[in-house]
Amino acid sequence: MDLKNTIKKESTEAEYYSISVNKSVYLVNAITQLAWLEAKQEVSNFSKYFSIANQINNDISNLSSAIPSDVAQFKATLPIVMTVNRIQSNTVLKYFFERDTTYFTNVCKTITESGVIEYCRYVSNECYNKAYKSLDYLFPNSERQIQAFKNHLKG
Repeated sequence: MDLKNTIKKESTEAEYYSISVNKSVYLVNAITQLAWLEAKQEVSNFSKYFSIANQINNDISNLSSAIPSDVAQFKATLPIVMTVNRIQSNTVLKYFFERDTTYFTNVCKTITESGVIEYCRYVSNECYNKAYKSLDYLFPNSERQIQAFKNHLKG
C-alpha cells in the first residue's frame, strides 16, 4: 500500500478506493463531525424545547375535555403540579394526596380558575420561541421557511 498514492504498475481499482477515496471519506467525515459538534447543541435545544412545549399543550388540552383524564388519574402534569404548589387548599390536597374523588369537580374548577393554565401557555410559548430560535441559528436566512413551519404546526 502506497501512502503517498503514487501510481505503480500493480495499482488496482480496489487500491484506489482503499487509499484515495477513503482519505476523502475520512476528511469529509471529520468536517461533518466538527460541524455537528457546533450544531449539536442547537439541535438538542430544538428537540428539548419543542418537546416541552408540545407536552405542556397536551396537558392543557386534556384539561378542556369533558372529564380531564389527567386529573382523574392523578397525573403530575405541569398544570396539576402548579395547582398543587400554588393553591394549598384542603380540597386540592385531599383530592391528590388522599385520593378523595368527591372533590374531582371542585379541583377541575380550581385548576381552570387559578391562572395556572395561562401560566402554562406562557411557558409553552416561551419554549416554542426557544426552539425556533435554535432553528434560526441552524438555518440562517430561513426566517420565512421557519415561519411557514410555525404556521403549519399551529394550524
